[in-house]
Amino acid sequence: MLNGVLLLAAVAAICAGVGVWLWRQSESRAAGLAAANRTLEGERDRLAADLSKETKARRRQAEQLAGHRKKADKAKKRQARPAAQPLGTASRIRDLEDRLEQGDAAQRRVEAERDLLVARVGTLEARLDLSARKLEQASVQVEPE
Repeated sequence: MLNGVLLLAAVAAICAGVGVWLWRQSESRAAGLAAANRTLEGERDRLAADLSKETKARRRQAEQLAGHRKKADKAKKRQARPAAQPLGTASRIRDLEDRLEQGDAAQRRVEAERDLLVARVGTLEARLDLSARKLEQASVQVEPE
């Protein structure tokens, strides 16, 4: 029986030794994993900060790009408009002379039309006077009877 107790004590000692060894193994493994976790958390925080900086930089660049596009559109519109020429330039003078000639031609057409209408009114007035005289003569001839 003493052999059985010794055997049981030996097995218990071996089991305790193995348990202690496994316990230490798991503690060292947990400590290594905790260190790796802290390292990864630091890396994650650094990457999050980098991402935030990149996001701000992209937003700023997008605003600058929008400003440059707006300026380019204004410049394009400005170039598309015909530039007003100074008053003394030859082409501006030619343009004004052309407009003056067009106005003179229109005035001549209106004057010619007015002359035709005046002549027509004169003809109609003469015919009206002639008709009035004929009516008077016819009225005078009809009255004595």
